[in-house]
Amino acid sequence: MIKKVDFFVDQIPFDLKVTYFPDGFMALKWKEKGLKPELTELKQIAKANKIKFDSTQKNKFLLSELLTRLSESHLESVKNDISEFHKTRWKIIEEAMENKKELIKWLYEEQGERRFDSANRLFLVLIEKNNLEESWKLKRNIDFLRESIGSYLDKFKINNNLEINFDWKDEKYTSVSDALFIVKE
Repeated sequence: MIKKVDFFVDQIPFDLKVTYFPDGFMALKWKEKGLKPELTELKQIAKANKIKFDSTQKNKFLLSELLTRLSESHLESVKNDISEFHKTRWKIIEEAMENKKELIKWLYEEQGERRFDSANRLFLVLIEKNNLEESWKLKRNIDFLRESIGSYLDKFKINNNLEINFDWKDEKYTSVSDALFIVKE
């Protein structure tokens, strides 16, 4: 049995990793753009428009509640603000899709210690465009995934452009890796 190998391309082993657009990477990109954290931005929009929310919740749940409440608002200013929020998120995702290596390197370098592996990988990044927090549901849509993965693998070729160099615990690693973004509009 070969561990951590899901398929071979040109006799090179690959591990398939299914993920969603990482919150940590999104937060990093907001910060690099000089923007406030997403949660801070949403809280400010809600407070400025007197939209109540439960601030005692854990951040993940609070983010979800704020997105729901703001998206359901009939106030024009809130509609504009939440539209800009989603445009910023989508721009960051598009930039990651154009420069996959940066995201791939981040995914390798941000692995937990127990899960660390430098294996060659194909990252399947699932994205629900209109509701990023619901991207996990795409994992259940086997037909949708099968079509996208099959089409990608039919054209997949190993080349030097897929080589990823990354650091982990003061060690340098090189892997062959790519990311396939599967976006549901």
